Amino acid sequence: MIYVIIPSTKERRPRLEKCIAALKLNTKYPISICTYENEEGCTDVGWVKAVHKMLEGINGLVFILGDDAIVAPNCIAKLYEAYMRLPEKERSEWLLQPNEQFHKGQLATFPFCHSDVLKKYIYKGYNHLYSDTELTCVMINKKRYGYVSAAIVTHEHFLQDGKLLDETYRNTQKFWTEDKVLFIIRQKNNFEPKN
Repeated sequence: MIYVIIPSTKERRPRLEKCIAALKLNTKYPISICTYENEEGCTDVGWVKAVHKMLEGINGLVFILGDDAIVAPNCIAKLYEAYMRLPEKERSEWLLQPNEQFHKGQLATFPFCHSDVLKKYIYKGYNHLYSDTELTCVMINKKRYGYVSAAIVTHEHFLQDGKLLDETYRNTQKFWTEDKVLFIIRQKNNFEPKN
């Protein structure tokens, strides 16, 4: 069983429904879909908090998706197959990133890994932005980061199509400076302490 966790907001319900429909259509592997609607209504301020809430009680493989993501056929199967090819003794320490056709594997936007990796390395101090940047840096430094180019996810992000800019994105951007400053401070301290 793979847990697919999707943080969302009230205004994003139609996008969430589209994301879930693609998961159901394009996934043959057994999955459990977990969603969390941010308590602040149509803001995305609590993305990190939402992820950690959804991870409570989960012990196993997790795939974090955004509600702005559409998985292609067999995306999860390809991630799982790549994960199972990793050395068994260190497999649970790895993070795999699908091809979301935006960052070309350079950023862990949709991480696929064991829940313990996310609980430890998605730092709780962020609002949203730069949490994925830190996660990527940490996993690359640990030499436990992999890119699965055959696992395709379409990231329907406003930076690729300006018409997609909505209140959720706008509210997230309000914390850009705050999250960036935290990232710079944590980077100077080798991203210590962990959660």
